[in-house]
Amino acid sequence: MSEYVFSLILILIVWYVIDSIRVKEIAVQHCKRLCLAQEFHLLDETVEKYSTKPMRDQSGLLKLLRIYSFQYTLDDLQRHSGKITMLGQRVVRVEFEHDEYLQTLNA
Repeated sequence: MSEYVFSLILILIVWYVIDSIRVKEIAVQHCKRLCLAQEFHLLDETVEKYSTKPMRDQSGLLKLLRIYSFQYTLDDLQRHSGKITMLGQRVVRVEFEHDEYLQTLNA
């Protein structure tokens, strides 16, 4: 019995790690596209997970809501912060903040 529980826990951990890598890749690609469209420069190595929690989507399925923070620059001199929110593998919100400018894009 304990081998089954251990195996199940191990499978869940492996799934979580693989899914987290996949979702982060999607978030980075989406941030790159949006920054390019806004004429910002995404600082790739700055995308990191800010928070994770379970949440239900519109159809009632339980998924992980992940918020990633990232940094970007407008002029290669000053860094600005942003956040991208993912529900499962879908982007639901992106925020760009700099100076007196705040832009929120809802997907």
